[in-house]
Amino acid sequence: MKGRHDPCIVPRAVPVVEACMAIVLADHLLRAGLIPKTLGKK
Repeated sequence: MKGRHDPCIVPRAVPVVEACMAIVLADHLLRAGLIPKTLGKK
């Protein structure tokens, strides 16, 4: 196999989980109407 293959995903897991959680929280806040929608409707 060519390329770089890092056997340890643990250092990368924390930022990935934080980013996923931020997206989920933002989605819930948008759906609840706590964040105003700025795109789409004019």
